[in-house]
Amino acid sequence: MATKDEALEHGYQLLGRGSPMALTQASEILKQYPNDPRGLRLLGAARRLTGDAPGAAEAERLAVGAAAFDRPLVEAAQALIDNDMPIAERLLKDRLRQDPFDFTAVRMLAEVAARIGRVNDSENLLRRALQLAPSFTEAKYNLAKMLHDQGRSPEALVLLDEIDADGTTAEPHRGLRAAVLGRVGRYDEAIASYRNLLERKPGESKVWMSLAHLLKTVGDQAGSIDAYRRSIAIQPTLGEVWWSLANLKTVRFTKEDAAAMLAALASPDLSDDDQLHLHFALGKFH
Repeated sequence: MATKDEALEHGYQLLGRGSPMALTQASEILKQYPNDPRGLRLLGAARRLTGDAPGAAEAERLAVGAAAFDRPLVEAAQALIDNDMPIAERLLKDRLRQDPFDFTAVRMLAEVAARIGRVNDSENLLRRALQLAPSFTEAKYNLAKMLHDQGRSPEALVLLDEIDADGTTAEPHRGLRAAVLGRVGRYDEAIASYRNLLERKPGESKVWMSLAHLLKTVGDQAGSIDAYRRSIAIQPTLGEVWWSLANLKTVRFTKEDAAAMLAALASPDLSDDDQLHLHFALGKFH
């Protein structure tokens, strides 16, 4: 009787030959080993081969979930949390030598590459993950964010539209989509997206700030000021908001504003950027 590894190898051989028997092989493996991530990955690829895109997407989703119990990947995830990139990279490359079709490991390796500044490698790895699992939402989001950060927002929007079409949109995806819409000049949609986010989570100071920036862009200065004020009411240490208010010709800081900025400057965990922006805003007050 074939071992699981032998059965999987045979399944991928069938897949490589374009044989629909790969689907039967994957199903047989999963009968013996339910929720096996490798078996689920094979099932997804075999379903996609036979034209069953929804079934493939479901198998890929289950494979991602099953990977959360895969010890080498759990160890690699912990290394990422600990910011230990050499350990994470070694563990993930070891995994991919054993199983080059593990799209979860490919996505995690892309994160390692991004963190150490190998942006092109990271992009290529994310595209490889999506080649293996076209419905892999996390990889699509990671790639969209990378493209947006590189100024390639129209490309990012295509991926975010795909996530929306898949019905797998989560809060981070909505936030990124709003930012991308603003970057490509679709201001009304971006503003509506930010307002929708704030209806669900009104305590998000940086979302209020992003909304304020857009309202300023479209000429709604009163709305912009209100949104900036809401942002710093939640997080008074946000130097960029104080700086943005200081740059608005119609805003005159009060003594209470100055006291709030001085208190923010005394915060022990204030970032260098926040400190710089706060000093600039205080200079405007004086």
